[in-house]
Amino acid sequence: MDARERNLARYSIRGAGVAGKGVLLLIKKLMVFVGVPIFAMGIFLLVLTAGVETEISSMTAVLSNQKSSTSEEAAPDEEISAGAMKDARTSYPKAGNPFFFSASYNPWVQLGAKPGYHNCTWYAFGRFGEILGKRPTLPTGNAGTWYPNCHAYKKGSTPKVGAVICWYYSTGGAGHVAIVEEVKANGDVVTSNSGWSGTRLFWMQTWTKASGYSGGKFRFQGFIYQP
Repeated sequence: MDARERNLARYSIRGAGVAGKGVLLLIKKLMVFVGVPIFAMGIFLLVLTAGVETEISSMTAVLSNQKSSTSEEAAPDEEISAGAMKDARTSYPKAGNPFFFSASYNPWVQLGAKPGYHNCTWYAFGRFGEILGKRPTLPTGNAGTWYPNCHAYKKGSTPKVGAVICWYYSTGGAGHVAIVEEVKANGDVVTSNSGWSGTRLFWMQTWTKASGYSGGKFRFQGFIYQP
């Protein structure tokens, strides 16, 4: 290679190097030009997402607190309303009464309930239905299970006329249920009853508010109200 050819080669290489540097510079400028907006948009999206998440978290917390306060809010005690059943039952039901002696109204009939039968659950089921005017949706287990297992009617600790009053026995056993026929001004209740044990078919009994409607082995659970 002569001197002229060597010079041409050197200039070609130098030109290529300059051109390469120009291309790299152009690429860098393009990256800056394109990258900055993309980066800025990325920051914007991150901030927006964080804001939305914060807002959702705040709303969730508010709703959660509202739900919690609603579920934890205790129902206030109702004021006692004195009164008596217009047709208060003060005696054993007659043989033709369907609420006590018809299987369509009382499931104990299928278990042998007939005139002369005595059982607190049979009686309370029939008397509640007699007041209601149709077959009630009450539990059919032992008396002590009625209050926790009844979900068809409202329940509470304030006496009301026509309600079922429920007890469990502190000594164990079946418990007892009766019907509130009268509520006195002082909160005492007069109940109509029947019972499995003993020979009494029917009796009336008063329970005092001062005693917490409890006495002996009877431990008050609450009232199941007429709808």
